Amino acid sequence: MLLHPQEPEESRKCGLIKPIDLFPRNRQSSDGHRARCKPCHADDVRQWTHAKPERLERARKRVVEWKQQHPEM
Repeated sequence: MLLHPQEPEESRKCGLIKPIDLFPRNRQSSDGHRARCKPCHADDVRQWTHAKPERLERARKRVVEWKQQHPEM
C-alpha cells in the first residue's frame, strides 16, 4: 500500500500511529520507509547489545581497525 509521504504511519512493533518522519527511509519498501519507527528500532538495538555484550565489543573493535586503516576519512 503506497502512502502519501506526509501521512502518519503505524509502527509494526509498538502499533502506535506516528508521523512519517519517525520512520527511517527504506528504498525497498513500497512506501519508502521501514515498518518500525526509530524509537522501536533503537529499543531493538539496545536489547540486542545487552543480550550479548561481546557482539558490541566486536563491532567497536572493527570500527577502530577500519579507522586505523583509513586515516583520511
